[in-house]
Amino acid sequence: MEQVVEVADGGVGVAVEDLEQAGEVADLLAAAAREAIPRFAIGTPGDPSPLMLRSVYAMEKPPGEVPFLDAQMSKQGLAKLDIATARNHLVEQFLGAHEKYGYPEPLQWLLQVDGDAVVHKGTLQRLQSWNVAAVGALCVTRYRPFQPVVYRGLCTDKGGDMRSYYVQWQEVREWCAKYPQLLNPHGPALLEEPPEDALHEVDWTGSHCFLVHRSVYEAIEPPWFENHSNVRWGSGSDRIFFEKVKAAGFQPRVDYSVVAGHEAKMVLGMADFMAWQAISVLEDADSASPLAVSAGAQTASGEGRELEDVEAEVYVGDDVVRVAGLVADGEGVAG
Repeated sequence: MEQVVEVADGGVGVAVEDLEQAGEVADLLAAAAREAIPRFAIGTPGDPSPLMLRSVYAMEKPPGEVPFLDAQMSKQGLAKLDIATARNHLVEQFLGAHEKYGYPEPLQWLLQVDGDAVVHKGTLQRLQSWNVAAVGALCVTRYRPFQPVVYRGLCTDKGGDMRSYYVQWQEVREWCAKYPQLLNPHGPALLEEPPEDALHEVDWTGSHCFLVHRSVYEAIEPPWFENHSNVRWGSGSDRIFFEKVKAAGFQPRVDYSVVAGHEAKMVLGMADFMAWQAISVLEDADSASPLAVSAGAQTASGEGRELEDVEAEVYVGDDVVRVAGLVADGEGVAG
């Protein structure tokens, strides 16, 4: 005999054959209702560009609502926030969203995307697929020499917050030469099948595009982000944050299988990194010029390294161009 069972989750009436089937349907509806509970949020410290917004809008998202949080660091009529303050506001919004918006459970994951980032549509799903507490997409700086934002190994420590780490120039260079699919002239890119060794442990990376689980923020005493008064470029807040992440017992990582573009006069990506590497390494390795150092031709102490010839493909417009140059044998220089 057919009967209607009222399921509490969503108050849905379902016609079923018997009570056993009713239980199965109730379980399915409860699972569907739970899947619809918001678990992810996407946020920006503020001032998002149209390209950034379009790419975030097009990004593939999990089922259910995915709220977009904006710290509004540059909102008209308000005092411009510094980047660390804006990021702290963003984390506060994320942690308190379930109370403010009436979600049945707290949000679990926050993908921070800078206002000048341009992301691949598969970015969120790829980063979350690793199920690690803190992971960023591969990206480069906005300015020459388009440095990969991947830091591993302490270089100098002058006490307090005065530390520097090694930039992984050669590791990223070799990876991009191995996977030329990442050399998208428009910036963002994704390897359809992520290699098993795509996830790299780091001491810190940038906050350009990174996914962090709620437990990380809850384990760190606010403020999560702090500006450093003595850094030469930027705010230093990224390094300080990821040092706090490591101190709290979590390992930061960078996913080399997904690239987040960096918008300047054009959207920069690994094609620009590889093109600049091919040019800059031709400088005199003994000149101690910024180009020579940026190419990894010297160690942090100034000692020379043996150079070797390499080739890579770089996309220029719709054409593929082979570039060649000298690269140093070793991991890179401090940055």
